[in-house]
Amino acid sequence: KKVSRLRIPVESFPGFNFIGRILGPRGATLKNLEAESGCRLYIRGRGSLR
Repeated sequence: KKVSRLRIPVESFPGFNFIGRILGPRGATLKNLEAESGCRLYIRGRGSLR
């Protein structure tokens, strides 16, 4: 199993809603990214729901 972590520069852009842009309306953008890439995406850290 291969794992890759992507760091999002939230500290550099405090006014930008990265989580909202990645999720999209009702999670549509996230589902589309997962379908196209064949990967499972997890959003962790500050600003996520976990």
